[in-house]
Amino acid sequence: MTDTTPAPESASAPAPAVTVAEPAARGRRAPRAPRTRAATFRVVMVLVALMYLVAFGAWKGLLAPWVTFPDDIDHGWERTAELHRLADGAAGTFMVALSAGALILAVRPRGRSALAAWTGAALAVSGGFSWLSALIQGHDGVGGQAVFSAAWVAIIALVFLVLHPEGRAIARGGAPDAAGTRPGGWVRTALAVTVGCAAAAALAAALWRASGGVFESPLEDDVFSLVYLGGLLALGAWLARAGREGWRPLTAIVLASAAYAVVGGVMIALT
Repeated sequence: MTDTTPAPESASAPAPAVTVAEPAARGRRAPRAPRTRAATFRVVMVLVALMYLVAFGAWKGLLAPWVTFPDDIDHGWERTAELHRLADGAAGTFMVALSAGALILAVRPRGRSALAAWTGAALAVSGGFSWLSALIQGHDGVGGQAVFSAAWVAIIALVFLVLHPEGRAIARGGAPDAAGTRPGGWVRTALAVTVGCAAAAALAAALWRASGGVFESPLEDDVFSLVYLGGLLALGAWLARAGREGWRPLTAIVLASAAYAVVGGVMIALT
């Protein structure tokens, strides 16, 4: 009698491979979010630069030591432009320096976290204290201006700490330079001098205004331009001297701005 029962499979026979099909879209979506955030950040930086250079007329302030433009802004009191050349020049230098940082970040947002931290801090300060400016000028609706200031700072934090792909490094003031380099020689000395002089100038301007010093009217807010520029240069010089990521373009912006401020201030003093 013939046994027709099928023989058991050998234990050594390979088990059939089980494959799990991964969605094709999953592999494509992973790198897309960082690219989208970086592209959006670049567009925002271009818009920021255009806002300060064109809409706010930063180029006019930059020429204040040499050219006096008619003041077409309603300050609520009669303002003589010639008496505010120093503050207007400081404001122009501040805005052009900020715009330069934004444009550099628009070209290459990664690997320059210190430059991004500096630019973000300058943007936050420029709008974050607008409520205090309105208060000094005696404007109505200071409460609404305070809400705007808070919203402005929140938006800047969102752009630089969330939208930027290196938000954590930016929150720390920038990561150390990847190559371990830092400025040396006369550049390092110039940055140290800039830190001290710019911080002292900002403090002196604040104390001068607090003691009642004005250019023309107690309703003017010119002191903010002087404090912003001094604080911006001091912070940028300190970050660059520490060798943080992006210290090279940051050094160029800071030292060029400081040199321009010195030349402009001398020209105003002589005329």
